[in-house]
Amino acid sequence: MKKQLYLFTDIFPFKGGEPFLETEILYLSKAFQKVSIFVLNPNETIIALPNNVEVVKINFNPDKQLRKVLLNNFSIFIRWFFHEIIYSPHRIKYITQFKPLFYQLIGRVIKAEKLIDYIALNEVKNATYYSYWFNEWGSILSIMHAKNPQFNFKTRVHLFDFEEEFQDGKFIPFRYTEIKQPKDIIAISNYAKKYLSDRMQIKTGLSYLGVRSAGINNIQTDKPFVIVTCSSLTWYKRPLLLVSLMCQFKTNIKWVHFGSGTLQSEFLEAAEALPTNIDFHFMNHVPNQQIMEYYRENPVHMLLNVSSFEGIPVSLMEAISFGIPVVGCNVCGMPEIITAESGLLLEKDFELERTVAVLQDFLETKCTDSIYRQGVRNFWLRNFNADNNYPQFINQYLLN
Repeated sequence: MKKQLYLFTDIFPFKGGEPFLETEILYLSKAFQKVSIFVLNPNETIIALPNNVEVVKINFNPDKQLRKVLLNNFSIFIRWFFHEIIYSPHRIKYITQFKPLFYQLIGRVIKAEKLIDYIALNEVKNATYYSYWFNEWGSILSIMHAKNPQFNFKTRVHLFDFEEEFQDGKFIPFRYTEIKQPKDIIAISNYAKKYLSDRMQIKTGLSYLGVRSAGINNIQTDKPFVIVTCSSLTWYKRPLLLVSLMCQFKTNIKWVHFGSGTLQSEFLEAAEALPTNIDFHFMNHVPNQQIMEYYRENPVHMLLNVSSFEGIPVSLMEAISFGIPVVGCNVCGMPEIITAESGLLLEKDFELERTVAVLQDFLETKCTDSIYRQGVRNFWLRNFNADNNYPQFINQYLLN
């Protein structure tokens, strides 16, 4: 057992942050004597953690004069900008947007120095450094590696933390410099692995996330069909398209939605126009355990997702672990979890009436077939079972 893990997150273990880490932390806490979590955006509500897991708070407010920071890190500033101007396809932006990018880099250099000071003060040796995202923490840890090549870190990549097309300005600042810094980059999908190989000639590992078994979903032959949607109500999840799709069903459907977000008002307003054959239940944002409880205690014929971008959603992993067939669009990593064994893959820009007919047939045949549903669960067991995936990830990437 290794002595210590430093885990870098966005919000987890605070409320609303990376709920999928609630499972992974259980395996991390067993593999390391101590796990210290560093959080970029903490809030006031924290979830329960294993006894050997702590949250470390660092005051990132600058306490050094800007001139001193610049002098101490002059080579970093020169290397970061010139490397991007040479290698990045967005090189012109480093000239036209020099000032905001310069101040962004200063902020991350200051955070890197604060973390270096913390490590030195606490005499940390032989720790493993693992960033859950290759976002701002990836930038901070990359700066630390550049300052001290003996400092190594590993990072996962998901979707929005590597695909530039989803970002403001269609680029991630300093990405072509920082992508060279981690010791290991571990993609959560083959899609991410191929993207980084094709676009940046970066070799990555692959390790799927996973969920634990929480029960079996027992269906009933009586109608109505029960369709669950489980996602945030944000633009790329296309919640208004969900409403439009549901409006096309002619049969009786019980539609249950878990999740909230910036488009919640528009979503609920649109849902008021649902026909009377759609029995709509808005569950809002609830703790993950409440969703698992719903799957255990209520029949669910299908989990539906119409996102325009996705990595490999944990919500789909949870559904198939119960034997619930899943339906989603052929985007990003979705074809890796939605196959003929587990569900139905739609085109991204599907036609409503034709798709409803396909979904109706799928509901009446596959979704009510106990043998097919057992096959869905078997697919989860082989591919997205936390008891397999997380120990393999830890042994392969964090313990060596």
